[in-house]
Parts: sequence; structure tokens; C-alpha cells
Amino acid sequence: MMENGVDTVAQLFEAFCHASTCRAIISAFQALTDHVGLTHADHRNFYRKLRARVDTWKAHALWAKLDKRANHKEYRRGEACANTKVHVMVML
Repeated sequence: MMENGVDTVAQLFEAFCHASTCRAIISAFQALTDHVGLTHADHRNFYRKLRARVDTWKAHALWAKLDKRANHKEYRRGEACANTKVHVMVML
């Protein structure tokens, strides 16, 4: 539910999780990051800050899965590609 006409972090995360098209996914993620005051400029700390600011039980389940996967040896315990930037361009 909206609180005083404003989406909550939980609602925005839920919308992101249920988005089914590329356009909807990008839009929902942008709304979520805007709501919690994150920009993509600080790419080194983006995930850590996103985890801290999106603090819902559903998000915790996702963070746990991502962290567990990143800790696999093939990802060098989360250090693989640490200094790599990726630019994703989507035509909407």
C-alpha cells in the first residue's frame, strides 16, 4: 500500500521483482534507485548501498542468494572483475 500517496521501498522492490518486460524492469529499477537516492555514478559501492537502503524481507532473500553465488570459487569469492565497468544500453 502507498503511504500518503507515496510508494514505499517494499512496493517499489515488489514492482521490480514482478516486472515482465525489459522496459518495465528498467523503469521499476530506476524508480527504486531514485526513491532510495542512489545513482549509478558510484559503481564500486552501488550494490552495498542498494543492499543497505532496500531493507525488506524479500530483498534480504535476494541479497542472500546473490551473495552466496558471488562467494563461489569461480567468481573468486566476489572479487572477479572487481575493476571492470559494464555499460548496458537499452533501446526503449
